[in-house]
Order: sequence, then structure tokens, then C-alpha cells
Amino acid sequence: MDGLLEKIDNRFLLRIYNKTQNNFLDKTMPYITKLGDYGFVWIILSGILFLDSEYRDTGIMCILALILTSIVGEGFLKHLVQRERPCNKMSIKENLISEPITYSFPSGHTASSFSVAWVISNQITALSVPVLIIASLIAFSRLYLLLHYPSDIIMGVILGLLCSDVILKFYLVF
Repeated sequence: MDGLLEKIDNRFLLRIYNKTQNNFLDKTMPYITKLGDYGFVWIILSGILFLDSEYRDTGIMCILALILTSIVGEGFLKHLVQRERPCNKMSIKENLISEPITYSFPSGHTASSFSVAWVISNQITALSVPVLIIASLIAFSRLYLLLHYPSDIIMGVILGLLCSDVILKFYLVF
């Protein structure tokens, strides 16, 4: 199964690479991916929500979703699977950013992005589209920069949604 998944991942990643590479994205994708470094944009957004008394609970749920997602993804799954990143295995082009030292599966940037975006989408529907667009751009940047395989991204989305659902259900019960 690993061989088949790796072939599918490589085929899709190379297709994405071949169809999307251009100077504009070479310049913008490193900045977009940096938004997700350490959950930066999501921590800031959560803090802003927390400081507004009307959205304080949403801010708290976002932080809790980030914490749970990080524990499961970065603390457990990455070390369990220990998947090497495509940028370390493929020598297609010069890397546009420094290579991360952590494992590839699942994508932590994607998981944290979708965990917070999903909480916000469920609590503040007017922000659904913007936060889901930002989350999707961050996820795409990870593919564009050859930092993750498509299955890393898919699992990151699933992990983020599941962790945020756990937080939403738990928090809203109490």
C-alpha cells in the first residue's frame, strides 16, 4: 500500500508542480506559507477574537483547537509515521524557503489552518469564506513549495476538521 500511495502522491505532486510553477507564485507562496508558521496568523486571529467580549468564546475555542491539533499531529502522528518530505527526496528545483526539520505527514500548517478556520466558520459565519480561503492558500503553498505530498495535505485537513469538531462539541456542551 505504501508503494501505491507514494506513486499516487508523486504523480499528483509533480502534476501540480508542472502546471502551477511561475515567477509570481515563486515570490508569493513563501510569504503565504509563513502565515502558517507556528500557527502565527491563527494565534493572532484567535487573540483578536479573545479580546472582543462578543467573540471571546470563539477565540478560546480556536486556541484549544490549535493545541489539540498540534498535540495529535505534531506530537503524535508525525513521529508515528516519520514520512520524509518531498523536498528532501526530489531535486526538482532550488528550495524557495529553508527546509523544515520535522516530518511530512500530516501537514501541520494545513491541520492548524483548518482547525481554526472550521471553528470560526461554525461560530462567525460572515468570516467563513475569508478564513477558509486563507487556510486553503496555506495548504496549497505547502504543495507548491514541495514541502508536503497531497496525502499529507488531505490528512491535515481531516485532522484539523476533526480536532475542531471535538473542541466545538466539548466546549459548547459546557
